Amino acid sequence: MSRKRSRISSLKAPFVVTVAVVGMGAGGCTGNSDSAPTGNTANSANPAECPTLEPTGDAVCAVAADVACNYNNGQGQGTNANCAEGKWVVNTYEDTLTGNPPEPEPMCPDAAPTSGDLCWYYGESCGYGDCYGTPTTDASCVDGSWLVSIMSCNPPMPEPDSGPIELDGGPPDGAADAESAECPEIPPTMGEPCSISGQDICGYNECLGYWTTEASCVDSQWSLMTLTCNPPMPMPDSGLSLDAGDGG
Repeated sequence: MSRKRSRISSLKAPFVVTVAVVGMGAGGCTGNSDSAPTGNTANSANPAECPTLEPTGDAVCAVAADVACNYNNGQGQGTNANCAEGKWVVNTYEDTLTGNPPEPEPMCPDAAPTSGDLCWYYGESCGYGDCYGTPTTDASCVDGSWLVSIMSCNPPMPEPDSGPIELDGGPPDGAADAESAECPEIPPTMGEPCSISGQDICGYNECLGYWTTEASCVDSQWSLMTLTCNPPMPMPDSGLSLDAGDGG
């Protein structure tokens, strides 16, 4: 099978479907007996090394310095705790308002964050990637932690009244100059790794001038859209055909 890319739907509006929300395991307790908990509960995305209850600042700890623990203070605002030089350092949401580090971040990160990472961002949700003008990754700062959703990129359906399609027995118009060595010989599997340009679409199985399977590489993974090939109904006869012997 030849390798092709479809350009039929490049100007249509996208149809984006949420397929996954990236999360992390529930938090666990480190067993630090010198940590007097405040009663605030741990964020469900906390690393396993984090205590179940929020520790008290300056309490003794034995957690790696790069482990960030987040807790809900019951008011919809996050409290972050880090183990620095053997003692807990706790920053509350109020700390950000009084100028204590870390400062609130008015700008989205340059790259998509990981779900569960600590955040002090207070703006609208952050979008990353592109699917016909719509982000494929959405990140929101909720209770001091990033909540990240990843969407699949599905090319739009053809316009129903886009005009008649002239068929010549070959592939759709423009397919000949859309040959690319980057497209697989056969349709890839949804979610498999890929490395071709995010603007390229690989088309397979032509039907009435359209591809019935289109594959695009989104965030280094294959995203597929499959259409059903439904040939049009035959046109009814415009008149009656009478045999020579009829009509008595």
